[in-house]
Amino acid sequence: MTSKRLFALALVALLFCLAASSQARQDNKDKDALAGSWTVTKAEENGKAVDELAKAKVTLKGDTKDSLKMTVKLAMEKDAVDLTVTIDPGKTPKSIDVRQADNKDPAQGIYELGKDGKTLKLCVQDPGGKRPGEFKSAAKGVVYLELTKD
Repeated sequence: MTSKRLFALALVALLFCLAASSQARQDNKDKDALAGSWTVTKAEENGKAVDELAKAKVTLKGDTKDSLKMTVKLAMEKDAVDLTVTIDPGKTPKSIDVRQADNKDPAQGIYELGKDGKTLKLCVQDPGGKRPGEFKSAAKGVVYLELTKD
């Protein structure tokens, strides 16, 4: 192998490592920004307001290197629901997968953090459905939430 080819391969490997490192920093940045307690301020499903979800409390905290633990507590429910969340901030729009312990298929969605880090938009399709491409709940099985950080 010529030295030019070796140099080119080394350069490609370096660029790949830099890109992976940059993506890992963005993942951690978004994970850190998502961590904390949130309150649902707006909730829609199938294009209609969902009062049961309004004022729900959502807590996100780091679970593993690749995921967050999400706890959702509805105002009228005694028990909270625990979920596992994985994010991919490198996609446009940023993607999120939400999984219950007993469900093989995640609910696929998108998310957007406000510039101030105090607001969050989530749009999630029921498990088995296609990931939404925009922040609307008009399609069947799609839930749209707006949250503010406590």
